[in-house]
Order: sequence, then C-alpha cells, then structure tokens
Amino acid sequence: MSNVVELIAFGFRGDKLDELRATVELVLGITMQARNSDRRGGDYFWCGSFEVVGEEFRLQRNFIVAEQELDEPRFADFGALLYVANTARGAEIAAALARFAKFFYREEYSLGR
Repeated sequence: MSNVVELIAFGFRGDKLDELRATVELVLGITMQARNSDRRGGDYFWCGSFEVVGEEFRLQRNFIVAEQELDEPRFADFGALLYVANTARGAEIAAALARFAKFFYREEYSLGR
C-alpha cells in the first residue's frame, strides 16, 4: 500500500456554506460537522478524525476574518473553498465534484512511516 497522498483544493462561486455543505455531503457521501475559527472565515464545515491520519475535508469561506483578507487571493472570484487532505482518491473526488466546483490544484506528499 502506497503512503503517497494528495491535498486537493476546489472553489465554489457562492459562499452559502450550508447549501454547499449539503451538496458536498451528498456527492461525496460524507457528513461534515460545523466548526468556527476566525482563521477559517468564521463558520466552516469539517469531516475527518483527530485520532488517526485519514482523509480530511474542510469547507470554508475564501476570507480570513481576523486578517480581513482573502484566504486564496488568486481565486478571488470564488466565495468558498473545499480542501481535501490525506486522500488517495483525488481523481475520483474531482470527478464527483466537477459539476459543482472548480478544481484549483493538487499536491502530492508522503505520510511518513
């Protein structure tokens, strides 16, 4: 089993996180929890585990409240961002979200073992 995983990022034109969360959950078959952080744009949604390394999903606004600036300035036209970390299913997730979100980037990295 490979320990190479990906971080992938997507953008949504809207910023209504409740509606976007419902879409992401339905399309990807996950359940996201509401959280709050100034760094993440106030309210945001997250799915993952703090106990084990596994896939993590974070849906947030493209705005950092504490700093009053965009989180991803190069994607200024997008009001919300979805980050998927520690995944080996990047292509599958991108295909599932293709109708709803714009794919931004993909980075590969290795989980140390």
